[in-house]
Amino acid sequence: MATSPVTSIVCGSCAHPVDSTQRFCGKCGASLWAPCPSCKEEVPIGESFCSKCGANLNLLKQQRLNDVEIRLQKAAQLQAEHRYDEAVQQLRMVADTKEEYLIAYQQQATERIEQLTATRDRLTAGAATAYQAASKYIEQQSYEKALSLLEVTPEPMRNDAFQQLHQECLAFCQEVQELNHDIRECVANKEFIDLGAKIDRLLELKPNHAQAIDMANKVRVHFLQASKKRFREEKYAEALEWLSRIPVTQRDEEVEKQTRLTSELLWLQDDLKTAAVASPTLLAIANRLQKALPNSESIAKQKQRLLKQLKLGANDPRWAAPPWFAPQRTPFGCDVEQLAGFRSLDCDDTTLLKKYPGHFFTAIGLALQGIGRSASKINLLPRKQTLLNKLSFGSRQTKGPAVAWGIDLGTTALKAVKLTFDPQQPDNQPQIECLEYLPHSKPLQSNQDATGDESILAETLQTFASQHDTKGTKLCVSITHKQLLCQFIDLPSVSDKRLAEMLPHQVQHQIPFPIDEIQWDHQVLKQLDPDGDEKPASSRIMVLAARKNTLTEHLAHLEAAGLSVDILQSDCAALHSFATHEFLHSQEDSNAAVVLFDIGTNSSNVVVSSPDSAWFRSMSLGGHQVTKAIVRDFQLTEKQAEQLKATPEKAKRLSRLYETVDPVIEKLISELERNLELHAKDHPQIKITQLLCIGGGSALHGILRRMRMGRGQLAS
Repeated sequence: MATSPVTSIVCGSCAHPVDSTQRFCGKCGASLWAPCPSCKEEVPIGESFCSKCGANLNLLKQQRLNDVEIRLQKAAQLQAEHRYDEAVQQLRMVADTKEEYLIAYQQQATERIEQLTATRDRLTAGAATAYQAASKYIEQQSYEKALSLLEVTPEPMRNDAFQQLHQECLAFCQEVQELNHDIRECVANKEFIDLGAKIDRLLELKPNHAQAIDMANKVRVHFLQASKKRFREEKYAEALEWLSRIPVTQRDEEVEKQTRLTSELLWLQDDLKTAAVASPTLLAIANRLQKALPNSESIAKQKQRLLKQLKLGANDPRWAAPPWFAPQRTPFGCDVEQLAGFRSLDCDDTTLLKKYPGHFFTAIGLALQGIGRSASKINLLPRKQTLLNKLSFGSRQTKGPAVAWGIDLGTTALKAVKLTFDPQQPDNQPQIECLEYLPHSKPLQSNQDATGDESILAETLQTFASQHDTKGTKLCVSITHKQLLCQFIDLPSVSDKRLAEMLPHQVQHQIPFPIDEIQWDHQVLKQLDPDGDEKPASSRIMVLAARKNTLTEHLAHLEAAGLSVDILQSDCAALHSFATHEFLHSQEDSNAAVVLFDIGTNSSNVVVSSPDSAWFRSMSLGGHQVTKAIVRDFQLTEKQAEQLKATPEKAKRLSRLYETVDPVIEKLISELERNLELHAKDHPQIKITQLLCIGGGSALHGILRRMRMGRGQLAS
C-alpha cells in the first residue's frame, strides 16, 4: 500500500521547518493549519490551493490583504475629515480579523482605535466648551468672538444645537456688516427714509457701536430740524414723517413732545379740511388750530368760510348741518349724508327735531302706517287683539282726518310722533301735531342682562300716557327687528284667496318654529316679470314673524300703562315706510334704492328701500361700543365717556381720542359694507342712489367723514 509523501513546511511564527502532517509547530506551538477563506475547511499553511474546494489560497490571501489596506486608508481619510466614529468603524473591521497573517494589521488597528477615540472625546468636550462660551459672547452681543470660537470646532463634531448657534451667530455678523455698509451708503447718497431704522437695528445688535451712536446723534439733530421746518410751513404730515425716522434710541422728551404736537395738529388740520359737514364741533376744531397757529392765514380763511356756512345753515331741511367737504366719489358709489329732517311732512314746531336729529324716523314710519300712508301694511298684533281693536276702534276714532301715534321704544328713550291726515284732501301733506322724546331713567339692557328693564320701560310708558291722550287715535308701536324673523319668498302670482291658502305652508317651511307658536304677517312687495311668455308671473312676498310669547311680553308693558295698541310693526319696516314716503313716492325708476343706516345704542339696522322692494339687516354694533372703548382707554365713567363722545372737542388731544374711536367706527362701517355686498348679490338689479345715516350714533363726529372718504384717504 502506497503512502502519501511527507512534505516539509516552515512555521509562520518561528520559521522552524516542520512536517506538513503536524497540526502545531513543535518549537513554538503555533497552529500550522488555517481555514480556507472560501469553504472554511482547515488547510495546511503553505498550500497553494484548498484540497476541499480548489480555491486559489494565495490569490484569496492577497485580496484579503488588499481589503485590509483599503480599510486602513479609508479610516485615515475619515480621520482627516474628523469623522471619527466612521473611522473607528472601519478600523474595528480590521481589528476583529482572525487570520494569522493579519496579526500586525490587527494590532495597528487596535492602537489607532484607542487614539481616535481619545481624540474624538477631546474634541467633543471642546465643542461643548466652545458652545457655552460662544453663547455667553452672543448674549453680550460680541458676535465676532463667538464666531471665532465656534468655527474652531470641526463641522462633523457640531451637533444640531451647535449648528443652529453657529448659523445665528454667522447671520448676526453678516447683518452687522451689511448694516454698516448700508448706513454709509445712505449717508453718502442722502437717502434718509430708512436710515433711522437701520441705525436702530445696528444699535440693537451692537449697543456699544461707537460709530452708530455718533451717527444716531447726528441723525436726530438733522431730522428734528427738518421736521420743525415742515412744521413751520404747516406741512404736518411731512413733519411727522421726519420725526418717525429719528432712531428710537434718540427719542427723548423733546422729540416725543414735538411728535405729540405735530400729530394733534395734523389730525385737526385734516379734519378741518375733510369733515363732512360744518358743525359746532368743527368750529371748535378750527378755534383750536387758530389758537395753536395764530399767524396762519390758511386757517383764518377756513374759519371764516366755516362761520359763513354755519350762519347760512343747511339749505335742505333733510340734512343735519350745512355741507363742508364732499369727495367726488364715495366708497359706496352714491351720496352719503346724515339725515335729520324731511320734506314730505308738515311740522310747525321743530324744536325736538333739531335737538334730536335723526331720532324720529321710526316713529314717523309707524304713524304713517296708522294714517294709511305707508308702504308697509304688516301688523304683528295678535289676531284676537286686532279683532277687538277693530270692534272698538269706531268709538275711539273720531270722524274726520286720520290721526295716529307712532311710538318707537328705543334703548335710551321713547320717541313718539302724532300725525294727522285728511283723506278728503289727499294733496295735502301729513301734519305732525306733536313730538315727544322721553329718555329712560337708565338705558335698557336688552342685549345683556334685562333685569330691571321692565320697571324702567313701565315708568317711561306711564309718563307718556299721563302726558298724552291717545283716545280717538290709532296707536302704532315698534318692536326691534332683532326680535323678529324676516323671510322673502318668491311665489307664483295668484289671487289673494289662493295666496292665503299657500302661505301658511311656505311659512312653516321657512320659520324654524311651530306655526302655532308664532305670529306672522306678510306683504306682497313686487310682481316679478316673467322671462318669457310661457313662464307665469311671480310675486316676492315679505314675511315677518315673532314668537307669540315675545309679543305678549312686549304688549303687556303698553297695556299696563293703559295704551291700547292697534299696530305692532318692525322698526325696520317702519323705516322702510318712511323712506318710501320721503324719497321714493314719485320715483319712476323701480330699481333706484335708498339706504337708511340707523345707528342705535347697542345695535344698528340697515334698510334698503326701493319702490318695489325692501331688505333689512340688523347688526349688534352701535354707539355704545364707542362709549365702552373710551371708558376702557381713558379710565372714565360711562357718563363721562358719553359726554366726551358727544363733545369730542373737549378732549385734551383729539388725535388720541380718535385712536380709540376710529377702530370702532371702522368695524361698524365694515359690517355695513358687508351687508350691502350681501344685498347686491341678492338684488343685482337694484342701484343705490343715496346712503343716509340716522339714529343717535350718526351724530358721532367723524363717522360721516369716514363713510365718504373711505379707509385711509385724505383730501387732495
